[in-house]
Amino acid sequence: MNAKLSQMNADLEAINKRFEQSNQALILDETHEACVELYSSDKPAAMINSTCVEAFQRKGHPSLVFSEREQLANLSAELLELIELEEGLEEELISTKIQLLEAEGVVTKEELNQKVADDLEAKSCAEFGYDGVYLD
Repeated sequence: MNAKLSQMNADLEAINKRFEQSNQALILDETHEACVELYSSDKPAAMINSTCVEAFQRKGHPSLVFSEREQLANLSAELLELIELEEGLEEELISTKIQLLEAEGVVTKEELNQKVADDLEAKSCAEFGYDGVYLD
């Protein structure tokens, strides 16, 4: 009984500690958010407000946060462009390979279309757990 009571007290303390940590993080996040808004409309007022200065020290100065967000947005846009470019190049490469195979007489367009259809059907069956199922 004593061990169970001790364990319950330890569990309650852990829950209380997590609650306090979550509460403090929420207070800091919302304070920082309010101070960022104040900073955008009245920099001097924000910078002489000790609560805002403390929030900026802990979570980052608004100018630093804004520049990081802008940098992240630019890098994300550049990454998206590169991904789209890669996809376009892959499509062109496949198309060129198909044209070469057709020109060399290795495969006809009809054979290729049938192969793609067969592969898609087999993949569809495998996705549903029917691996090794032979389709007629």
